[in-house]
Amino acid sequence: MELIEEKIQQFFISKHLTLSLAESCTGGGIAARLVQIPGASKYFLGSLVTYATSAKSRLLGVAPSLLKEVGSVHENIAREMAKGARRQFGSDYALSVTGVAGPEPSQVAVGTVCFAIVGPFESTWTSHFSGSRSEVIEQAIEEALRQLVNIPHFFQR
Repeated sequence: MELIEEKIQQFFISKHLTLSLAESCTGGGIAARLVQIPGASKYFLGSLVTYATSAKSRLLGVAPSLLKEVGSVHENIAREMAKGARRQFGSDYALSVTGVAGPEPSQVAVGTVCFAIVGPFESTWTSHFSGSRSEVIEQAIEEALRQLVNIPHFFQR
């Protein structure tokens, strides 16, 4: 059975496209999954793990005023993170993820995770996961990979 990571790799390589990531709550977990497949360097340029709000601003160019206005878990932040990763790596596409894995409560409900994919099109969405911290993180990684494997559908529009 073909792994989702293999499907993502095959698509990006076949279209001569590149991918970068900006991860927060997943802590590099998406990148780790992608590089398990030999040949990932043919399309995957890298990932920035910007866990701290200051890193989102300094490394990805997310405006401090936006972070202050909406907080770090918001679709607009995910969009800006993806734009920043795309800019930093010079990739065709970038995916970002920011959220609250818990267990400590915050201004946003534990399990809330915002995603963005930026390329020739932009897509943002929010998902709500449940379970322990590690379960929320794993669900967020799976969701990100499922959306990456759906990118070919945008070419058919």
